[in-house]
Amino acid sequence: MRPEIATLIVPHIYKQLNNHPSVSKFEDIKGLTTNLFFVEHEEPEEGVEDTRSHNNPHEARFVVEFCRYLLNQGYGPTQVTILTTYTGQLLALKKLMQRDLFKGVRVCVVDKYQGEENDIVLLSLVRSNKENCTGFLKISNRICVALSRAKKGFYAIGNAKLLASAPIWAGILDGLRMQNCLKPSLPLQCQIHRSRAMISKGSDFEQVAPDGGCSLPCDTRLECGHVCRLWCHPFDRNHEEYRCYKPCQRIHKNCGHACPKVCYEDCDVCTVMVDKTIPKCGHVHTMQCYFDPNLFECQEYVQRILPCGHEKQLLCCQNTFPICSSVKCLQVETPYLCEKYVHCEIQVDATLPCGHQQNVKCYQKNCREVCKWPCEQRLPCGHTCDKKCGQTCVVDCAVMVDATLPCGHQQNVKCYQKNSTDICEWPCERQLVCGHKCDKKCGQKCTEQCQHPINATLPCGHKENVLCFQQNNSEKCTSACEKLLPCGHICICKGKCKDKCSPYCFEVVDFTLPCGHQMELKCFMSQLKNNCPRPCSRILSCGHQCTLRCRQPCTNLCRIQKEVMLTCGHQKEIKCFEEGLPLKCFRPCMRLQKPCGHPCLKICHDECGDCTVEVTRIMPNCGHLQTMSCHQELELFDCKEEGCCNSPM
Repeated sequence: MRPEIATLIVPHIYKQLNNHPSVSKFEDIKGLTTNLFFVEHEEPEEGVEDTRSHNNPHEARFVVEFCRYLLNQGYGPTQVTILTTYTGQLLALKKLMQRDLFKGVRVCVVDKYQGEENDIVLLSLVRSNKENCTGFLKISNRICVALSRAKKGFYAIGNAKLLASAPIWAGILDGLRMQNCLKPSLPLQCQIHRSRAMISKGSDFEQVAPDGGCSLPCDTRLECGHVCRLWCHPFDRNHEEYRCYKPCQRIHKNCGHACPKVCYEDCDVCTVMVDKTIPKCGHVHTMQCYFDPNLFECQEYVQRILPCGHEKQLLCCQNTFPICSSVKCLQVETPYLCEKYVHCEIQVDATLPCGHQQNVKCYQKNCREVCKWPCEQRLPCGHTCDKKCGQTCVVDCAVMVDATLPCGHQQNVKCYQKNSTDICEWPCERQLVCGHKCDKKCGQKCTEQCQHPINATLPCGHKENVLCFQQNNSEKCTSACEKLLPCGHICICKGKCKDKCSPYCFEVVDFTLPCGHQMELKCFMSQLKNNCPRPCSRILSCGHQCTLRCRQPCTNLCRIQKEVMLTCGHQKEIKCFEEGLPLKCFRPCMRLQKPCGHPCLKICHDECGDCTVEVTRIMPNCGHLQTMSCHQELELFDCKEEGCCNSPM
């Protein structure tokens, strides 16, 4: 990570970190004036219903719009990670992020991002309330993970006033304030026009940098002659992906019509609507310019005399369709689909092929299938078919008859069922192995398990009302458990006899522990009687009472917390046994350096050395403003302004 990002955790969490030489070569984050920043605010948090989590709508909107801004600078979605400290805020962020626009951007809670890192990290700290409750934001390992995941750029948003109530955050925020990286507004800088703007809330991004640059129009002249209508945008500077939505000004060569499409679309064929004469029939129709009139189906209506002598109004294109009057309706094999035939729909009285007379549509007079007279065919059983004349006769006769079934019982059944044994509704008269009668119907298969209710003595010795086939099954016993456990106590599991008992005895027994303390333990916990949980009552050499448990061996290292004054004047909280040992102060050094007067940025116990505060100075040779460390000499500093004659080659 960058050295300035490393200052967030050194010395507040780690005493020292060594920077690899490669981190000093990282390029600056595009579109911003700083690679490290904390946006402070006091907008309140909200609770999430049905959970103990929290979310902050102000932070969620800010972080999502900030992420959109970074993507517009040309960064890939996999280069940006959004971290938050609460699941409620995670859900609020995902609800605001359009799936297609933010696809590939990792959104995660801090606890699930341990061991990972990314180029740019945006952190939402969420907590902001009048009660000054920071929740688990004061836990050092969570703070360490949250502040150490970024390699090139780290940006956080939160309530700095609330966080400062936690000692570890107070030091971190003091360090950010000394680096001029803790303010209520985020400083942006347009890559193209170099103009700057300050952002304090999510809606400011749309006003200041709607397309990622600044609020000036792009106005670049495109190859088509039109100008770009976007606002200043750092992405797609060559307009290779830009789509021009101005009206197309090209002329079709073959017809001379102007293209009706928009500029970016391919002209292709001419789609202007024109009137054309159809050669086949001479009718005039409106169609697209490119369309061949020989292939057009004429939609004009014409009168046609059908072979039956009736007239019918048809579409002109239907003149070529075959006539249905000479074809048997519903014929299986026809040269065309039925809808391709021209049907005469006029109602006529006709004698159908079956000999019955009926009023039908003209085209149906040769179709027996439309006959609605009752069928007169005799079935093999002697009954008359109950279908219509035009329908296929049934195979199974459904006439109800009184019949003697194969089982010997008489029953009213359908004609085709009189030889079936499965439909008999009489009670079954067979006797089961147990001696009870089968309770099924005659036509059903007898059960192998007798369902007759009886009062039986089960194998466990209890009497129960059960079904006959369950009399040898102890698992059906519903009596209370009375088993004797190996320890000699009766089982008090409050379960049923059929349930499996717990191997642990829960009978409460009084024990005198080896240390002399008396304690009530459940019987199965007897092996724990050597582990007394009571506080130790012994007094240490320092005068404090031992803070361990009775069962633990005492130590002379007293761990009671106390505050001491260090030689530097700062107070530090230490453990009692550390008193008298050499102690180091890890608070920020507040000594003023000479001769510049800047506060030292190191920790208190380190030597101040050269001043590393960043200052802006005017280069004497070229007049450009350059940012450098305070201790650097102007004569030895190379101007980094692009195109400057004094910059290194």
